Amino acid sequence: MSKPDTSPRDQGDAVLARPFSEVRIDALKRWSLERVDASGEAWECRWQEASRSLHHAHTSPNCTETHTSLYCSWNDSAEQMVDLLTDERLDDLLLGTDIDLLVVPDPDSLDSDTNSLFRYYVRILWAAEVLLDDLQAILKLATVGGQAKSLRRSLSQSAPLDVDTLRAFTSHVGKHGAQAADRIHCWNHHARFFFEDAQPEPNHLRGCTALTARATPARDAPLDAVLMPKLADIVGTVAVALRNADGQINQPSILAAVAAEYGSCWPR
Repeated sequence: MSKPDTSPRDQGDAVLARPFSEVRIDALKRWSLERVDASGEAWECRWQEASRSLHHAHTSPNCTETHTSLYCSWNDSAEQMVDLLTDERLDDLLLGTDIDLLVVPDPDSLDSDTNSLFRYYVRILWAAEVLLDDLQAILKLATVGGQAKSLRRSLSQSAPLDVDTLRAFTSHVGKHGAQAADRIHCWNHHARFFFEDAQPEPNHLRGCTALTARATPARDAPLDAVLMPKLADIVGTVAVALRNADGQINQPSILAAVAAEYGSCWPR
């Protein structure tokens, strides 16, 4: 049997094949560019520096400065995102051909490449959720206990994806605490998988009711497909949320409140 043709399509075709390395590198570039401020400094490092010399209610007589643990934890989690985005093991997979990752026509024979890519996106979603949840925790202190949905809405301003909807998507496709029929774990024995990075044409999704990161499904919706959002949109949403958080917390009174909740004294 001859090997299938995996060469890029010509311009006359609806979909062009491209290696996953392009998708990953584009997302990495976006993350590297947008998760820092205009001077190139990480936002959370700037918050740490600004809060160190503030007087906090919990400080002891021997305290010289306050270290806010949450900022360093956020930075550690951000480095895990970098680890994922610099992982080259799936780089040779092709997006956009009929034989690989655009769609799985026979759900009973989900190929290993699609499975691998699906798991990779889920790991990115997990990392994004941790980072977004920490930003929400910071904003909750900054707004004296604002409601979760309104906090996520403020993080979402100008972001590629709505934070609340992205979080719901992650819960639907990447977690096993699912009980309603709209969770993938209730119907993944017959699921089809699509990737926005493969630029599927509308006709590819015809006849499918897809779970997406752009709209929360109705409860108990009869779903049979997953449409993974673009990798750059996931990481771009976290980066924009970080910038939006900075607009609310970068003032002494709020930095002090965050430090009082998550800080510890550094003795002489």
